Amino acid sequence: MSQTVLVTGASGFIGGALVRILSRVGSQIDYKVIPMVRKPSGLPNEVVLDFEDSDFGREIRKMQPVDAIVHLGAKVDIGAEFTWSNSLHSSNVLATSILARWAGDIGAYFIFTSTVMVHGTQTSEITASTGINLDTGYADSKWLAEKSIELLEPEHLILRLAGVYGNNGPEHLGINKAITRAQNGEIPTLTGDGAGKRNYIYVADLAKLLLFCLKSRITGTHLVAGTEVISIAEMLQMICDTFLPGTQPIRNAGPRGRDQIVEHSKELHWRMKGFEEALRNMKKWHEAEKTE
Repeated sequence: MSQTVLVTGASGFIGGALVRILSRVGSQIDYKVIPMVRKPSGLPNEVVLDFEDSDFGREIRKMQPVDAIVHLGAKVDIGAEFTWSNSLHSSNVLATSILARWAGDIGAYFIFTSTVMVHGTQTSEITASTGINLDTGYADSKWLAEKSIELLEPEHLILRLAGVYGNNGPEHLGINKAITRAQNGEIPTLTGDGAGKRNYIYVADLAKLLLFCLKSRITGTHLVAGTEVISIAEMLQMICDTFLPGTQPIRNAGPRGRDQIVEHSKELHWRMKGFEEALRNMKKWHEAEKTE
């Protein structure tokens, strides 16, 4: 049976990885992918719509019904202080509400990627029972989006993501910046002791998990993270070993590291690569890209 899947943020970091996977498996399970992007990107069948456009809701209503929506597009504003903007509200709250209402009206399955930051940026251990602590405007916008989905769309899946890393990953996550610099021959910098531990998730694993969720129609709210817990210092050394053998991170004075470890949902059974294995995959991809 064929399924039509609308993917927002399709030209972005996570969206691009998902679209590539859906395009590969389409011949086997007959997925038709409708990528939604803010600016023309050249993707087949793409729909160009800006979340902040005042006509966004009307344009959505003109679209042909789909079987599922994977809502990955968002305005990302990772700041140390609680800030709010019309842009955050339009992109992350209002646009999500419009998509969720449309999904409910047409009977489409709805997947939304939120963030573990709704539990607080300083929370050291995050589990399914951890309370909400909205200490940034970005987290607040994601939380409000979650609430709108719960009200408007009966069949939905909310995924609260830990940090996501990979080739060309967004540099608001420091590990992505270190990977990009190492791939370009620049030794990464470690500020502070690097003792803080994380369990980030590799973007390729996340894309496969999203495909699994699409197939299984899992519902509810779940935490998503990698299964390997390692320190920032260990990650940076592995980056050096993979891309710049024989080097070590440049060390600068800084604050003591703090943990933020996320308990991955037991209902989302999927094998996640360890950090070193993921780096080897990234190196192969990067080297292949350079030869094209």
